[in-house]
This record gives sequence, structure tokens and C-alpha cells, in this order.
Amino acid sequence: MELALDIANLNVFYGDDCALKDINLQVEEREFLAIIGPNGGGKTTLLKSILGLVTPDSGEIRIFGRSGEAARRSIGYVPQFSRFDRRFPISVEEVVLIGRLAGRSPWFSRFSRQDRQLVDSLLERLEIAELKNRQIGQLSGGQLQRVLIARALAVEPQILILDEPTASVDSASKTRIYDLLKELNQEMTILIVTHDLSAVSSNIDKIACLNQQLFYHGRTELEAGLVEKVYGCPVDLIAHGVPHRVLRGHEEGSL
Repeated sequence: MELALDIANLNVFYGDDCALKDINLQVEEREFLAIIGPNGGGKTTLLKSILGLVTPDSGEIRIFGRSGEAARRSIGYVPQFSRFDRRFPISVEEVVLIGRLAGRSPWFSRFSRQDRQLVDSLLERLEIAELKNRQIGQLSGGQLQRVLIARALAVEPQILILDEPTASVDSASKTRIYDLLKELNQEMTILIVTHDLSAVSSNIDKIACLNQQLFYHGRTELEAGLVEKVYGCPVDLIAHGVPHRVLRGHEEGSL
């Protein structure tokens, strides 16, 4: 099967600080990969490198065997949910149409009837068609996340990358989002960054554990010693459907 993403010997520094060290990662076509690791471990830097927003100091990133801007146009990106001015006068339809601007100037482009038909079909697929004319400040967290996924899909990507897709949604919305991602995975490669280890156990094909270096890339069965090595402290592994804590308490007096 063709490699969707091939990262070889990737190193990224911010001044004298190493953000990513000798990263080698291969993601097959239609694989569903989760990247986990502690805050500050380089997950966002890795995504930015793939998206071309950060220039690596060394190494190579190839997307379906290609590199450069043309290759990155095959990626749809869903950024981490962040605060925004909820009074901003833009509708759901207009947000999703922005995805059709990939590779085009936003100032001199007009949306075609085909663009609008594609957006309508995406809104239907994500079950938010009734929100088409709704101002985005009126949406719930789960609704907004599906709008952002629709915008990424409007690029007609081969790879869908999501940064913490369920961080600000309720449990019902989380389930719907992962059900949608599993459906989309039949058509495209999916890569997510997540702290939601409960979802990893039941929805993801493979895991990459990242903390400056890549400690693990493989199936979802993780050993406690490996996870502790990645996070630098004890971590409870997840048993799906069983109440759990993600992080165990540190030993008394430890830092």
C-alpha cells in the first residue's frame, strides 16, 4: 500500500532548543493514527512541519511521494478549538466555503456553483445542513467542530489532520465525531493529535508516542513502562468503558 506520509530524519530547533529530534514516521494510506504525548513534547511542531508552517532544520517530509506546497494541498486541517470573537459576522456556509480557496487568492476568487454544491453536500453529510445560515457564534462546541471538519473536507483531501478534535465537546458530540472519523477513514488517511486516551483504545489503528523523540509507532496496545517513559510520570492505561484517571498521582515529595 502507498505511503500517505513519510517523515525521515526530521529535526526542528527553536534557537538552541530542540523541539523534534530525529523523527522517522511512516503512515500508510487510509491508516488512522493518533499522536499522543505531553504538552511541550513537539506534537504541534510536528503538525506544523507537515503543514509547511515550520521549516525543519534537517530531514524530509513526503506526502504521497511528493514534497512542497503542491503536496500539502492534499491535506485537510482541523485546528485545535480556540476562542474567537463570537460576534464575528460569518455564517456556517461561509466558513466551509473558505476550504474551497486552497491554492487560490482569497481576494479575487469567486465561488462557483460546484463549490456551493459541494459545501451543501458536506453540511448534509455532517448533519449540520440546518445550520447553514447560522452565525458561528451561535453554535455549540460540537457543532462548531463539525463545521471545522466540513471546512477541511472542502479541500477534498487525501489526508485529514486534526489537532485535539474533541477537546471542547461533550461526550455525545465526541462519540459522533469519532463515528464520523471512522467513516471518513474508509476514504482517506486520518492523523489526530489527542490527549483523549479513552478514545484511542477503541477508535484508532495505530499510535505514535512523541516527546521530542518518537518512542513508539505501532498498534494501540501500550505498556505502562513505555507510557511512563513518554510522559515522564506514572500514567494509568485505559480500559474502554471502565472509569479511569489519565494521570496517576506522583509519589509523595516527587516533582
